[in-house]
Parts: sequence; C-alpha cells; structure tokens
Amino acid sequence: MSVKHPLMLWAQRSSHIYLTLEVKDMKINEMSVDGNKFKFRGIKEAEEYEADLELYGNLKGDEVRQTVGDCRIELIIPKESTEWWPRLLKNQTKIPWIKVDFEKWKDETEENDEESDSNSFFQQLYRNADDNTKKAMMKSYSESCGTVLSTNWEDIKKKKTEVSPPDGMEYKKFDQ
Repeated sequence: MSVKHPLMLWAQRSSHIYLTLEVKDMKINEMSVDGNKFKFRGIKEAEEYEADLELYGNLKGDEVRQTVGDCRIELIIPKESTEWWPRLLKNQTKIPWIKVDFEKWKDETEENDEESDSNSFFQQLYRNADDNTKKAMMKSYSESCGTVLSTNWEDIKKKKTEVSPPDGMEYKKFDQ
C-alpha cells in the first residue's frame, strides 16, 4: 500500500507559523512537533497518510494551538526564535502537497500592519473576553449566519439571534 500525503498550507509571522492540514474524513493517529520535526499520520478509507518534515527552524512544540474542524486542522506554532524563515522546510526541495496559505500570508513589511486588521481585532476581542462574552459571541454569530456579533450574554441567551444582513443586502440560503 502506498502512503499518501495530506494537503498542507503554511504561512508565517516572525514569531510563529501557521499550518493547515486538509484531513476531511480522516482518522488522525499521530501528530507531533519536536524542535524542527513535524510528524503526522492518519488513515482515510483504508489509505495511509503521513507527513514527516524537517522544518527550517525550531518550534515550541509544547505551545501548539490547534483548531480541529470536520475538514481541516489548523495549527499555530510558536517559533523558538523570532525571525522570518525563507521557506518552511530545511532543504530547498519543492513538495507538491505543501502550498503557501495566501489567506494568512503576510510579508515582513506587512506584519506591523497586522494589528489594524479586522480579523486580529476580533481575535483579540474574543481572546480577552470572559466566558459569558465568548458564549454570546459564538451563539449570536452562528445563529445569525455570521451577520450579528453580540457580546451581551444576558440578551442573547434568551432567544434565537435572527439573521440581519447589512443595509442594501439580502440573505439567501446556500441552496436557493
């Protein structure tokens, strides 16, 4: 049986890297970060998937933040030293199943502008919120299909949050 590789997307900042693994319907058997080694093993429909990578620099594997979804795993891994890597891997070989994540990519010059980015604002808002505020944000955002974001749990917990598209826009379900 030949081993396959999961599609991986990567991006970086001076202090950390982002790795996204496309793992839809995959059972994950192993995933680890140790120094400059990244290891992944999984199985999907009786086919084995793996990734054994030697990264350009060392990472703090014990500080990995991960988000696991139905289709992908997103990792944010701090670098041991604050520096920009010229590439993800130690060697310069191009690997066809590793791609740049242009959704998350920033150049060195853009990193300082990141704080003004609205995504970072919402991430910081959520990160610094108390539990009730986080619950309100999650409930309002998911029930309204992303059109409402409330931080007031007392108001939100009582009723379903209705969809409220911006002025001049109309909400349509995906299958319509």
